[in-house]
Amino acid sequence: MTGRDMLNSLRLIDKILPNDSGFQALLPNVLFHAFDRNESGTIDLEEFIGGIALCLHGTVKDKCRLLFHIFNLAEDDGVSRR
Repeated sequence: MTGRDMLNSLRLIDKILPNDSGFQALLPNVLFHAFDRNESGTIDLEEFIGGIALCLHGTVKDKCRLLFHIFNLAEDDGVSRR
């Protein structure tokens, strides 16, 4: 991903999730928990590379699982509006 691609992605996120939605503030935390596969409270190199690889090269099904995990804010196997 080039710098220009990253900037375009950030602009798209701003359009989809305006800052006043509150989700942008939660995004780093939910991504951290999604990448922390063994729930150790830290992300090791393997988890970090695995998370990035999933985002960039994962199957559609794998990416959907990640999105579900991110939006399952109440951790109740459902998608939360919170």
